[in-house]
Amino acid sequence: MGFVFAPLYIKFMGVESYGLVGLSAALSALFMILDLGLGATIVRESARLATGDDAGKRLADLVRTLELVYGLAAVAIGVSVVSASGWIARHWVNPGQLSEEVVTNALVIIGLSLAARWPSTLYSGGLIGLQKQLLFNGITMVAATMRGAGSVVILWLVSPTIGSFLVWRLITDVSQTLCTGWCLWKALPGPHGRPRFRKEVLAACWKFSAGMSATGIFFVILSEMDKIVLSAMLPLATFGYYAFASVAASTLLGLAYPITTAVFPRLSQIEASGDIERLRETYHWSAQVLTVAIAPAAAVLVFFSREALLAWTGQPAAVENAALLVSILAAGTGICGILRLPHALQMAHGWTWLGAATNGISILIGLPLLVWLAGWYGAVGGALVWPIVNVAQMVVSVKVMHRRILTAELGHWCVRDVGIPLMSAVCVVGVTRLWLWEQPSRMGSLIEVTAVLGFALAAAACAAPDVRTSVKEGIKALLRRR
Repeated sequence: MGFVFAPLYIKFMGVESYGLVGLSAALSALFMILDLGLGATIVRESARLATGDDAGKRLADLVRTLELVYGLAAVAIGVSVVSASGWIARHWVNPGQLSEEVVTNALVIIGLSLAARWPSTLYSGGLIGLQKQLLFNGITMVAATMRGAGSVVILWLVSPTIGSFLVWRLITDVSQTLCTGWCLWKALPGPHGRPRFRKEVLAACWKFSAGMSATGIFFVILSEMDKIVLSAMLPLATFGYYAFASVAASTLLGLAYPITTAVFPRLSQIEASGDIERLRETYHWSAQVLTVAIAPAAAVLVFFSREALLAWTGQPAAVENAALLVSILAAGTGICGILRLPHALQMAHGWTWLGAATNGISILIGLPLLVWLAGWYGAVGGALVWPIVNVAQMVVSVKVMHRRILTAELGHWCVRDVGIPLMSAVCVVGVTRLWLWEQPSRMGSLIEVTAVLGFALAAAACAAPDVRTSVKEGIKALLRRR
């Protein structure tokens, strides 16, 4: 929904106001530091504790204990952003048309919205751990529709201002948190009596949470440091286009998220059972599905960013200012998405410190590089850091992981799971780029991008052996039903 409606947000509010929306997203990700790894912890622990006679009681105590932690974090987030709103408006962002008062009021609403949304991370993790993905997806879809389409209606019929936009976001965030929490408590298995806060719950999972906290802190800093730094270095209008390009590139993680969300609790259960062969099969099949889902779309955004933006927005100004940024960011985001599956396997094994170490080292190298490149080349220089650090992580972290987990499977992952499907998609899109002209019309661009994406998807699926076999079996099963 954010991808679909972003052009309309810019049309109604202007690119400076959309820059504040981008800053809100960056702050939201930055405050994931306060998650302390508990979001991933509740997914893993819910999956592992969902069986047994006392599963309901243990899960209820887990949720109640973490509710208190998340509640305190939500208060801290709201107070900190509201208190700092005036300083940020005066000394951090660089508005041209928006007044300091408008920016300050917007930041106050952003702080309240972040606080209201925060506990939904806990409730969503619980539903995912219980493998209630359909319920979770339903809530997410309804909330996203309310948030996205409702914002457009508010801007169109009520007031085309950043204030009205953010007030509606606050209302939807409160509604989503309340609904998700109610559904999680209803989904807990069996009789659980009166849930209690238990310190021993935190003691039992502190090691995994600490590791995930470090990993999460470093990943948030790594993934959002470009936006935080560039929001201070660039004019707000220029940063608005950068935030716009980031939304386009982040759709690739939207393709990865449903796959890794479904696979992580399954990997956790298999790992707990000790069935190594089943773990190996699930890992490789999921890795191929993930590559087939991400590689074609990433290749299209890299090679056909202008056509994709024109088809998406119909706005030449957005194409001129954001196309190169989309190409660069999409390359890094595509690699980041493919790395989500090895990361899920590490979490399923409770091995969190590899991710923390690689993200920490990436920050130490990437942050000075970001400031230097952005100082010389502006937004383009800042964007270049993202693919650089993700390529480095792919080269190093996966190799280190497979020295400890599924030790004989590194070559299989590099070649069959990722390499061949990825190169098949890139070759199809790259060759197509050489002989297809840039389309000047929105409809022509849409047809071109759709056709190229379809060919790339077919090539990647055919090149991934497990996916190819699954497709054949699915077709045969469909024909038998007929």
